[in-house]
Amino acid sequence: MKFQRKSPGKMESRHLIIGLALLLVFAQLVLASDAIIAFKDGDGAGCGGSATQCPYLRFWNSSGSGSWSTESVLPTTGNNLRWMVLKKSPVSEKMVLVTVSDSDYNLDAFVCMANCSNVSNWQVTNNIAAVADVAQRQFDVEFETTTGNALVVYGVLSTNASRDLGYKILPNSSRNFTGITEQYINNAESGSDLQYTWVELDRKPVAGSNELLLAAFDSTDNRIHAWVWNGASWGSQTNISTSATATGGYEALAAKYATDGSKGMVIGANSTIGNVNGKYWNGASWTTADIGVVTIGNNDVK
Repeated sequence: MKFQRKSPGKMESRHLIIGLALLLVFAQLVLASDAIIAFKDGDGAGCGGSATQCPYLRFWNSSGSGSWSTESVLPTTGNNLRWMVLKKSPVSEKMVLVTVSDSDYNLDAFVCMANCSNVSNWQVTNNIAAVADVAQRQFDVEFETTTGNALVVYGVLSTNASRDLGYKILPNSSRNFTGITEQYINNAESGSDLQYTWVELDRKPVAGSNELLLAAFDSTDNRIHAWVWNGASWGSQTNISTSATATGGYEALAAKYATDGSKGMVIGANSTIGNVNGKYWNGASWTTADIGVVTIGNNDVK
């Protein structure tokens, strides 16, 4: 389960920006002990003095005692960055980095097909979509295990009641989002326009499968929902927490498959402070997870 800090206030956010990194995201490489980190740099070197507008990368090489590479600076998004998510393809060296900007709430996508330590191998597509706010991370990205196609899912900026979440599919052979159609996920249990403020994806790690799990927090009705991607469409919607009021502004949800892909699990905070609900997905249906009551004192689940 990921743990996220509560969305910072303006002053706290400003101090975080000055720091080395607002958000660190690791992506697994060919060797399980190698990694890549994406962050914002405080001094702005290589970004024209606008450090908060450029994603920076460092690569960890585990050879010997291990070492980090020098910084690689990707092109500016033109706006201050708030969140970043970086994932690597399970079928190639391809990487996708999606960011959201503080001022315009637009998502930008950086894609590299191979040799990603070379900045010239990254291509950016600006403004691939827009979210409603940036106080929470309203998007995630994940690859299908077999095809290598990447899906970006986000709390779409729309008042259309049938467009509760948006998503775009980047084919395995493509390195930019130009011309890719925006598609939508509708909460079948509601006829209202819903706003989703936290989104998390995970892929089924089994050859031959393109299944994904999606967990998302509906801040309109204070509910946590889950869906399953079957390689062609989203379905099997279920409620994880029908009254998730005790999130305190934190992410308070997670979606994850077992390492052998035998089952997936989504958990999320419920209406009691410190408690969580959960459900298992076995590839065909959902069952309530027998996790008992998880209580963390009188604190919100984060």
